[in-house]
Amino acid sequence: MAVLAKKSRYLNTYKNKFLMIVKTTKFVGSFVTPLQCPKPNMPEFAFIGRSNVGKSSLINMLTGHKALAKVSNTPGKTQTINHFLINDDWYLVDLPGYGYARVSKVQRAKWEKFIRNYLHKRANLQCVFLLIDSRIPPQDVDIEFANWLGGWQIPFVIVFTKIDNKKYKPANIEVFRQKMLETWEEMPQTFLSSSPKRLGKTEILAFIDDINQKFKPLEEEEMVEIAADKKVEEEKERERIEKARAARAVEKEAAYLAKKEKAKLKEKAKERKKKRK
Repeated sequence: MAVLAKKSRYLNTYKNKFLMIVKTTKFVGSFVTPLQCPKPNMPEFAFIGRSNVGKSSLINMLTGHKALAKVSNTPGKTQTINHFLINDDWYLVDLPGYGYARVSKVQRAKWEKFIRNYLHKRANLQCVFLLIDSRIPPQDVDIEFANWLGGWQIPFVIVFTKIDNKKYKPANIEVFRQKMLETWEEMPQTFLSSSPKRLGKTEILAFIDDINQKFKPLEEEEMVEIAADKKVEEEKERERIEKARAARAVEKEAAYLAKKEKAKLKEKAKERKKKRK
């Protein structure tokens, strides 16, 4: 499988050590389709991983805000595509965690569909940060997701989280690397991180800053095409809403008529009972 990110020595060895200073952060909004997302005129970086991997803590550590992303002990809390504007020149995106079992299959399928739709179609997406829990052995769902990103040629890097935790085992990372190399020619760029100790912050922000400096805005034709797609999607959504509204109206009318018919039958039953008396 082709490698989409720069080769790493499996450590935080990124060449640019300049620390980007996060001066401003702004919550832009929560969305469920790429076409609802902000205009794709700035570089964008998405963060994703299994539920309870430490994603919110990492985002808060990188931005220097304790509550920018909601930290919860309840896995599956993030359920939308959450956009944050950083320094007024790039987007940080908090995506729902995958692999959370305590939701219905329908809900899980819905999350997976709009997450993959976003990753596949978002034109200004520069890189995905795939978060892996360093405390546990490699999980099939993580390997499968990495392979899916590679199959769709979506650039991504790997961030091993919680390396400060007492359950952290370097062997888990090595085994993960070996698992990846079963199908990959070489490992994608890799970072080690600890939110409480702020490890990995310099390297990750330097990586983002380097990409930002090379970012080229989309051509006008691409923007026009995206705008046209958005109109089509909005029209489809309006049609879907109208159909749903019409279906509810039919159901409501049917329920009303059924209730009315039931009342009539009940009244006739009462009349027959009176006659028998």
